Amino acid sequence: MQKIILIVILTIISYSCSKPGYRIDVKIDGIPNGRKVLLKKQENRKIINVDSTTVQNGKFSFNGEIKEPVIFGIFIDSIKNIGIMPFVNVNSKISIIAYKDSLNKSKITGSKLNDELVRLRDGRAIISEKSQGYIQEYQEARKANDTATINRINSEMRTIYNKVAANDWNYVKNNPNSYVTPMVFGNVMTNPIYKDSIKDVFEGFSDEIKNSELAKPIREYFDYLEKQKNIPPMPKAISAPNGNSK
Repeated sequence: MQKIILIVILTIISYSCSKPGYRIDVKIDGIPNGRKVLLKKQENRKIINVDSTTVQNGKFSFNGEIKEPVIFGIFIDSIKNIGIMPFVNVNSKISIIAYKDSLNKSKITGSKLNDELVRLRDGRAIISEKSQGYIQEYQEARKANDTATINRINSEMRTIYNKVAANDWNYVKNNPNSYVTPMVFGNVMTNPIYKDSIKDVFEGFSDEIKNSELAKPIREYFDYLEKQKNIPPMPKAISAPNGNSK
């Protein structure tokens, strides 16, 4: 009898520990007690409030359940226009060390998806940073009406842009089962370089990824393209004998 009771207790404990849910613990200095914090997400192209709490002794937490991974926005009252953006999985247990003067540089640990997204963004940033050196030279060339320099800079900038696009393209082709992929795919799906391949690459995604909320804008984009194919062309104007259109 005691063994049966023990098995039941262990089963209950195991179930409670494995219950799907995320938890986000944040530490932040310099924010007074009672300051309101909002947890938000994008849904159907709208930003909606998910939860709210207050800062207590430099800490606050959120927990709940989600059906699939999502990027949350954590916004602290009085800190305008900047938030913390962790990429949260259904069972993520995330710890964040936040910096009130630079929330976008907060240290996020505990989410493999977030780590994956950060690594990809860092790789893109390294490539994009090269373009920053052209800004002053380009402005000076514009003032001097130096067409040759302007054309050279434009060519070199296109090369940098294509490298960024190629980096994203390689990622989406090689990671069809990642929830990061639809976010990256949005950066390349309108690129004319890949226009003949994007549908095939998207169809290669797993069903879970293709049907995810994150991939919804991509599905809508392909639906739009399909509808455009079915729109009949405008009839040509009929010219009158004197050359005027009727």
